[in-house]
Amino acid sequence: GEIGIGQNNSIAVTRNNALTSSVVYTCIRVLAEEFAALPFNVYKRLPGGGKEVNYKHALYNTLHLSPNVYCTSYIFRELMMVQSCMFGKAIALIYRDGNRTSLINIHPDLVKIEYIEGQKKFLIKNQSGKFDAFDDSEIIYIPGLSLDGNRLISPVLEAGRKSISIALETQEHTSNFFSNGAKPSGLLTTKTSLSRERKNEIARSWNEMQTGLGNAYKTAVLDAELNYQTITVDSDKSQLIETRRFQVEDICRFFRVPPVFAGDYSRSTYANVEQQDLHFAKHCILPQTVKFEQEFNRKLFGDDEQNFCEFNLDGLQRGDFATRIDGFSKGVQTAIFTPNEVRSMMNMPPIAGGEKLYIQGANVELSQASELNAGAKENDQKNDNARV
Repeated sequence: GEIGIGQNNSIAVTRNNALTSSVVYTCIRVLAEEFAALPFNVYKRLPGGGKEVNYKHALYNTLHLSPNVYCTSYIFRELMMVQSCMFGKAIALIYRDGNRTSLINIHPDLVKIEYIEGQKKFLIKNQSGKFDAFDDSEIIYIPGLSLDGNRLISPVLEAGRKSISIALETQEHTSNFFSNGAKPSGLLTTKTSLSRERKNEIARSWNEMQTGLGNAYKTAVLDAELNYQTITVDSDKSQLIETRRFQVEDICRFFRVPPVFAGDYSRSTYANVEQQDLHFAKHCILPQTVKFEQEFNRKLFGDDEQNFCEFNLDGLQRGDFATRIDGFSKGVQTAIFTPNEVRSMMNMPPIAGGEKLYIQGANVELSQASELNAGAKENDQKNDNARV
């Protein structure tokens, strides 16, 4: 079983019960799903600068479609991000078989890192309980935040432990409050002296009749000399709703996820939704993609200077339709994009002549611009001579 980390009488946080918090579950899910949905391609550098997707590279199918025979690229990267959030690290074994390279996810609890004769080794526990040693070059290793480069900080069990514990406690309190018929607890008092057995009998009888949703709003009948006195502060006075709302913001900070992505729209407006999308892409997803890209390029491509892998974040950074059309229009008119490049980004087929660059004005080909300028100057000179 899991070892929970708690403090005093607080709820001990484990990886399993942390996911019962809707905020933790949603933050990890949105990070994993958005990251896994990004196109992950192999590119080759072009002689004159720039890049293009290298569909024929041996690693293209491994990274873009299926890293192994067991799952798709989406499922593999989703799992890697979930483990990165939960354990503070993600690990995959690089299995090379001829021209085919596969990536096999390894559960972080099965891996130990040791330095043997100055070499970094990954010790992976096999089914027999023994450890197999692998070189650093055989492992994709995505570490999280660390203070010394070795001991990693788990976002759930360490960094966000107290905040998650408070969220679980308020969640438990809410559950108990409504399971008690949304009625506070209290005292049954009497002027008569009662034995311990009689007290226990009365308490048990009262709980059977008055606790639980099935007993909500039923009429209580008290024995002679018994009086009921409320002693629990109600949820309004304890600011339960405000506490739960604050915990959404607090936990989101640990994952760098804007609260709107965790379902908190209290401070969201139509004007700032797009900016929150861009904030999420720039400050949350981008650092993760860079970390993965550098490790994949280092371990899979090595000294290959012509080919590399890279995530495409264009989908996350798109604005609304009107903004995109305006940007594409200016890009075509200033010879930044060809019409077909824009159509490709909009998932539309190419058109004849759309592979050429145009400039603003008559929208002529860029290569003809100098000729048109020369002709215009010649006409101006002829007009000047005619006037003379």
